[in-house]
Amino acid sequence: MHPTLKKGDLILVKQQNNYKRAEIITFSNPISSKKSDTVTHRIVDITKEKGHLIYKTKGDANNSPDGWKVGENNIVGVTIYSLPLLGYIISISKTPFGFVLLILIPAFVLLYSEIQNIINELRKLFPVKKYEKNRD
Repeated sequence: MHPTLKKGDLILVKQQNNYKRAEIITFSNPISSKKSDTVTHRIVDITKEKGHLIYKTKGDANNSPDGWKVGENNIVGVTIYSLPLLGYIISISKTPFGFVLLILIPAFVLLYSEIQNIINELRKLFPVKKYEKNRD
């Protein structure tokens, strides 16, 4: 979808009742067996077949339309906003290394900081008295 959307952008989509030509939609990949595999392309044509709307799509960087048809029930939604490069961070966080780097380490730093704050507050509430030995 370059130049409108770039690789690594996180896009926010909203489901609608109808979609129009030139809108950028996200839909289940028609050539994949996994429903979680999605494609984001622009609608270039809308037709009706057997009482159902069929959408023809095309990526902005592609010269020709996609070789598949997208049914209404395959559409996840229309793109309403994109956040540059945030998709890379989300992808990294799904790996074991990324989970540790982006989730566990910051969580432990916050936990350590809070424990230090609690200890400091307890020291203020219950000060330790120091006794000096009587030297003769």
